[in-house]
Amino acid sequence: MLGVPVNKKVIFNISNLIDIKGHKYLIEAIGNIAKTRSDIYCIIAGKGYLLETLEQQIKDFKLEDYIKLVGWIPDDEIPIYINTSDFFVLPSLGEGNPIVMFEAIGCGKPFIGTKVGGVPEIIASEDYGLLCEPASSEALEKNYNVSTK
Repeated sequence: MLGVPVNKKVIFNISNLIDIKGHKYLIEAIGNIAKTRSDIYCIIAGKGYLLETLEQQIKDFKLEDYIKLVGWIPDDEIPIYINTSDFFVLPSLGEGNPIVMFEAIGCGKPFIGTKVGGVPEIIASEDYGLLCEPASSEALEKNYNVSTK
């Protein structure tokens, strides 16, 4: 239904495409992972002023086969995307208690996020997900590699 490759580990992110959401670090992490693995596919949903910048970053890193920007999706489709994915990643530089974190956990999906706002209060153990420092593509990459072992 979503055109997602079945033979890949699917990462999903939905958020506004703005600086504080940290998408550039997610794209850098996917670029690093794709150097050694071809079984990764990242879907980023959302709209915002960074759309063209992120599209250019994906092209510059030649990641068109690994990352798809799907734009805004209706609320009732969010669970479909989450359930299609293997992981939910939120690379934010700042958060409160993001609703998508609860949605991902509610769908039984591992959550990879940053230690910002209320996120560490909810992701209190590796049973719920993995956390890393914000603004670090290397830390996101490390958490992805840990979660796929």
